[in-house]
Amino acid sequence: MLQPDIGNQIVVKIAYSLMEQITFPDLKNWEDSEDKIRDADTAAERLKALHKKQQEEIEQQISKEAQVFRVFTHSCVGAD
Repeated sequence: MLQPDIGNQIVVKIAYSLMEQITFPDLKNWEDSEDKIRDADTAAERLKALHKKQQEEIEQQISKEAQVFRVFTHSCVGAD
């Protein structure tokens, strides 16, 4: 059985791979390949947008925590 962290890492690798994919050769030569390729493009773009939003949220959280740390550190140094 896979450990949760390993499973998450696999999903993340798949997501990054999909975000980087520009063409979808496996979807060619199907009767509805135009629809399949359009859907794949849309899914990849949505994934990129979600990734960007999550990265921005992470950066905001890091910034908030850094600010709290600076305030805490400054108040501890001033307390001496």
